[in-house]
Amino acid sequence: MAMFGGKKVCPNCGQPQEKNWDKCPFCVGMTAGMGGAAMGGAPGFGAPPAPGGYGAPPGGYGPPPGAAPQRTVALVAGGPVGGSATQLLGWIIPLKGPHRGELHTLKPQSIIGKDPTCDVVFNDAFMSGRHATIRQQGGVFVLEDHSTNGTFVNDKKIKTHELVDSDFVKFGQTLVKFKSL
Repeated sequence: MAMFGGKKVCPNCGQPQEKNWDKCPFCVGMTAGMGGAAMGGAPGFGAPPAPGGYGAPPGGYGPPPGAAPQRTVALVAGGPVGGSATQLLGWIIPLKGPHRGELHTLKPQSIIGKDPTCDVVFNDAFMSGRHATIRQQGGVFVLEDHSTNGTFVNDKKIKTHELVDSDFVKFGQTLVKFKSL
C-alpha cells in the first residue's frame, strides 16, 4: 500500500518500507530460523533453520555465505550465574528542578534525599535528608516514603507504592520519571 509519497508499510509489522522492497527486512529478521510463521510472519516467509538452529533469511539478508551466523545473547546484569534471582534495571530521570536531565541508575536498594550520604542526592529545599527508598522486592521496584512533605506517584500521595515503567514521582519539588527493564 502506497503512503507518504511513494512509501509503503509492511502488512505484518507496520514498519515503513521503500516501494522497491519485495520483503520487509524487519519481518525477515524476526522470522529467520523460526520457520516463518513465528512472531507474526507469513507462513513460509523465513528459511528453515540450519542444523545449528539458525536459518539464513531469504532475499539476501543475513550473514554472507560461509560466515558464522550471528547470535543474540541475553545477559542478566549483576545476577548470579545459574541462580534464580534476577536483578532488575531501573533509572530515575529528573524532569524538573536543578538536576533536570540527569540519569540516576538505581541499585537493588537506593536511598533518595538531600543528605550527601544518599545513593541519589537532589539539592531540593522541600526534600528530606533521607526522603525515600526505592528497592527491588519480589521482581518489582517498591518505593517507600520516609519524608515530612510526602512523596507523590502520578500525583497521588503514597507511603508505599509498586513502581511501574514511566511512573512520575515527585520528591519535594523534584519531579522524576521512573524507567525500568
